[in-house]
Amino acid sequence: PALKEAPSEGNDGGRRYDVQKLLVVGEVALAVLLLIPAGLFVRSLQAAHAIDPGFDAEKLVSAPLDINLLRYTNEQGREFYRTIVERAERLPGVESAAIARLAIMTGDGRVMGLMVEGRPEYPDEFVFGQGAGVVTSDPTRINANVVGPGFFRTLGIPLVSGRDFDAHDVEGRPPVAIINETAVRMHFKGGNALGARVSFNARQGPWREIVGVVGDSTYAELGEASLPVAYLPVGQHHESGMTLYVRASVPPASLIASLRREIQELEPNLPVAGIETMTKTIGKSLYAARMGAWLLAGFGGLALLLAAIGIYGVLSFSIARRTREMGIRLALGAAARQVFLSVVRDGMTLVGVGVVVGLISGFVAARSLAGFLYGVPTSDPATFAGTATILIAVALVACIVPARRAMRVNPITALRSD
Repeated sequence: PALKEAPSEGNDGGRRYDVQKLLVVGEVALAVLLLIPAGLFVRSLQAAHAIDPGFDAEKLVSAPLDINLLRYTNEQGREFYRTIVERAERLPGVESAAIARLAIMTGDGRVMGLMVEGRPEYPDEFVFGQGAGVVTSDPTRINANVVGPGFFRTLGIPLVSGRDFDAHDVEGRPPVAIINETAVRMHFKGGNALGARVSFNARQGPWREIVGVVGDSTYAELGEASLPVAYLPVGQHHESGMTLYVRASVPPASLIASLRREIQELEPNLPVAGIETMTKTIGKSLYAARMGAWLLAGFGGLALLLAAIGIYGVLSFSIARRTREMGIRLALGAAARQVFLSVVRDGMTLVGVGVVVGLISGFVAARSLAGFLYGVPTSDPATFAGTATILIAVALVACIVPARRAMRVNPITALRSD
């Protein structure tokens, strides 16, 4: 009866308290919503560094050689590429060098039509188109790249069977091709592709004999599923705008200056920007994930701080409103520990509601991040559990300070305040 008859702080105080509680719930939910994507990006970066790209990235340097604007004839272009490979291989610390049309790990891709000789299932009117992009499982399409001799040895891609391209694979000699293991599984059900003939231009040909099978490796971007890939020899399929790959026996970064010098000496008009180690290329491919992790972690940390301040403020306001009540409870024999737990329970109830709302919202929002994650599902249990644990731990600390102040309320002082 004494508590019920006590003077009230007024309706405005009660309404303000309710609004503050709602704001705390919203702050906690927002912190969870921001920290979940940040945690997914961090976990994704950890998984990305553990991905095996299928080649020896730690020893590679790449140098783009865009001679399209130099108006070279085909013969001049072939001579330029042959010479730069030879000069690169003569540099101290270089094990081997090779060229490729598509730079790996840059997101570029090329799709070509595929016809396997002797298969009756291709309709006569079927058009085998070619273009940019990446194909995963189309039985009439395959990803393609044009490479020079020694490409697989330079990158460290294992030769599973057959042979590599060599200096004899040029125009006027029988056309050849090499495919990877995924292409064998997808397009050659018997598992034996060596000696088979394929065409990348439907029945018009030329028909190319498959002379080798290599291991799977990253084609366009890190974390992609195993893709079917065909490799054509640059000697039989000349193109300008190649990328030079150098395999180093020394720290790769130490070769950049000498490699740039060789290119400038051979062709002073050729831009030499963009020479970099393969580890840097991989790092650039993870830029979006890394920036997402930093930004979301920053905003999530700020939201977490605001939530902690809000919890502290709401509980402090609640204690100020309930000082007389606590004094009476303590005077009637309530233990200080009971008052402490009562205040903590009030604060953690708000936190619990906010965490549940944030986890549900985070689960829905995380689905839009699927294309940016490597090897981590958008519903990763470790991320969700870790985020909730962090929020609860921080909130508990924010609750303890006002709760300790509440348990120290002097009953006599509290009652005399009226």
